[in-house]
Amino acid sequence: MKIGDYLIILAVTLVAVIICFAIYRGDALLTTLQFALVMTVAASSSG
Repeated sequence: MKIGDYLIILAVTLVAVIICFAIYRGDALLTTLQFALVMTVAASSSG
């Protein structure tokens, strides 16, 4: 497994956890999704 693949899997896992916690806390879903998208793009472009 390449390091880029590992980073993408890790980023997607973290995004899922962040979205779950945001829903639990009642945070704005759109803001959370924007953050998740930025984090996923940043992780995938570094690989």
